[in-house]
Amino acid sequence: CAEVVAHVHLKHPKAPIFGVGFSMGANVLVKYLGEAGSSSLLSAAVSVANPLVLEPGARRISVPGFCSRVYGSRIVARLRDYVHRHQGVLQGLMDPEVAASCATVWDFDHNITSQAFGFNGAEDYYNRASCAHVLPTVAVPLLLLNAQDDPLALAQPIEALPVQKHTIFAMTAQGGHLGWLEGWWPFRECWASKVSLEFLAAVLRVLPPHVPAPAQASNIHGRD
Repeated sequence: CAEVVAHVHLKHPKAPIFGVGFSMGANVLVKYLGEAGSSSLLSAAVSVANPLVLEPGARRISVPGFCSRVYGSRIVARLRDYVHRHQGVLQGLMDPEVAASCATVWDFDHNITSQAFGFNGAEDYYNRASCAHVLPTVAVPLLLLNAQDDPLALAQPIEALPVQKHTIFAMTAQGGHLGWLEGWWPFRECWASKVSLEFLAAVLRVLPPHVPAPAQASNIHGRD
């Protein structure tokens, strides 16, 4: 994430940059913001359906049940297929035979993801990759948008999250995972998309671009 943001900044050094992340992408985005702190090259960001703490959702889609059938089985099938299709590039980093034997997301993260990237098993990976613990160091306007009925990004108590004054945590009663469909004809309009654009437009109107000095930009370039 940091390298992508730094690349965009180098191409457009005078333009404010906004980030919008969805689901696991939202976790990656917020983790970047927290780790970058005041050196962030983003002016503001929106996090949609962010699990915040990865382990509970990973457990839920890895045990037999509705979430496993609808989400878990599809996710792990795509992960296995990804390793199979790119095994030439991933040789030495991931074992295709082990990946093919993984039946759940938890299995894959424990035997493949954690081993490939230096984590001590799935629990260590989920703990260290979760963005919740870096929320106190996010230094730009951030909208966290989640739904209480999200089967993957399990609801986190708002009062338990260590957010800063420029972070807005909006929790709706309904919305599912990346849903928030509205209107008589679903799939045409998404309430979350409109709210996200309104938030970023408001930031653009009232705040100056948050662009670090060149030295800060060079320091963050190359971080994970």
